[in-house]
Amino acid sequence: MKAPIQWKEKARELAQLYIENEELARRELRNHRYFIHVPDHSIGWVSGHEVLRGLTKGYMGSTPRSGQNHKNLRNQLRKAGFEEIEQGNENFDECWDSYVTLCKSFGVEPSGGEKKKPKDRTFFLRREQPEEPEAFDHIPKGKEGASIQITSNRYERDPKLRSACIKHYIEKDGRLACQVCGMDFESRYGEIGRGFIHIHHDDPLGNGQGERAVDPIRDLVPVCPNCHAMLHKKPGKGAYSVEELKAMMEQQRANPEA
Repeated sequence: MKAPIQWKEKARELAQLYIENEELARRELRNHRYFIHVPDHSIGWVSGHEVLRGLTKGYMGSTPRSGQNHKNLRNQLRKAGFEEIEQGNENFDECWDSYVTLCKSFGVEPSGGEKKKPKDRTFFLRREQPEEPEAFDHIPKGKEGASIQITSNRYERDPKLRSACIKHYIEKDGRLACQVCGMDFESRYGEIGRGFIHIHHDDPLGNGQGERAVDPIRDLVPVCPNCHAMLHKKPGKGAYSVEELKAMMEQQRANPEA
């Protein structure tokens, strides 16, 4: 049985392959039946069968799949702790909508037609549990700090747009504060916190749309690092809106035991 981390890593590998090979992405998003959620990635869903092939055969995306063993895939995902979401499940519509949005971003519709919400689509996601501190009979020792080489994409940002966004919100609010939780770093930390803030793009740069025009007042918003991370926790492609995240915080304050 493959460990959950193996499924997660291979799913992220396939998500990156979708970005590099749009023909593969279109073919699998349109025709495949089982999809695995890829958290914190612009490609929110990938083919479960293709991930399984990567885990068992060591390669993905070279030729169209045939003779897929659906039962084997479902059993393996269940054993790895994935939740199976089919039509009728209370979370199906949310998964379906984010899946359709992803399909549209590649210019395809799910086979069977978007409005039919085909019953043959099944989504798998794994709700990560908070890590419990490991119990030790002694204080463990280890090594960190080794240098490794990695390759990643960095999306260009214009510092003038950041400055214009910050100027607008200071003039509007009389201070520089997170537009979700109200955190003001200068008020909290003094001089070292002055001017510190993250700038969030309402339409994330990592969505694969390439270079585009950005309005610093309409498209950008200042947020603290914690809220910035939470905005990008939305399953699938895109991010929560500031209003959605504020509503979640208000709901949590009203029902802390929920």
